[in-house]
Amino acid sequence: SKWPGRTAKITGLTGAVTKLIEHNGNDGTIKLLAYCDDGATATIYSWTPEGASASLGTVATGGEVSHAQFVGLTVIVGNKFVPQKYNGSTLGTLAGWPPVYSTQAVTEISEDDTAFTLGANPSLVETHVNRLWLSGDATNPYKVYYSGNFTPETWTNTGSIERGGWIDILKNDNKGKITAIVSWQNKLVVFKELAIYFIEGTGPRSVGALQPFSISQTILPVGTNSRHSIIRQGNDLLFFDNNNQWRSLLNTITNAE
Repeated sequence: SKWPGRTAKITGLTGAVTKLIEHNGNDGTIKLLAYCDDGATATIYSWTPEGASASLGTVATGGEVSHAQFVGLTVIVGNKFVPQKYNGSTLGTLAGWPPVYSTQAVTEISEDDTAFTLGANPSLVETHVNRLWLSGDATNPYKVYYSGNFTPETWTNTGSIERGGWIDILKNDNKGKITAIVSWQNKLVVFKELAIYFIEGTGPRSVGALQPFSISQTILPVGTNSRHSIIRQGNDLLFFDNNNQWRSLLNTITNAE
């Protein structure tokens, strides 16, 4: 936290605190949020440095929660509820999600056009190349979705380079589901249970992006079972792989054991 040296007893919370979230506003203000789950209801609270809490709203219980900061919003996702946004004062549903997609251009990285059912509750979120990215949709465990440029509430895939869309990470590779997405060294690293992929580029290829999205894969057939196993170490990512070994992503890329 950026509230160093402070100790306060937080009052008024109901249920177990399973996620702490730090919100950094565009005006420099910092607020702390807590996701609390009592088994019947999950509540998202804010609190002051003095320990006073206030309920911002409720979501479905039992969610595996993740969050990201983007253009003044804290976006909170969980596999049991529709993505939420917090703007520093109020909590609400992330507008534009789930999107209604149009047929995707054949030049995009897609194994489906629009013949898929979009799951409403992604469990993974990241910011990368001025876009918000979501994944962990149990209905489509091989997809990552991206928002418009600097527009976290634009997801439809029609229009200019500013639009949103989706990328399919080898639907039939038998490498398991997507378990984590991490922005790293100008790449979006997509971890599956048994593989690691990289998305490079800044925009959709069918609308003339200067650096169209592309995907590549590491040589070693390793992945991770959980986003919680990944930590940043300098310019590297360390992760606990599917063989129960700690690995360096840099070494994995160079095929070094």
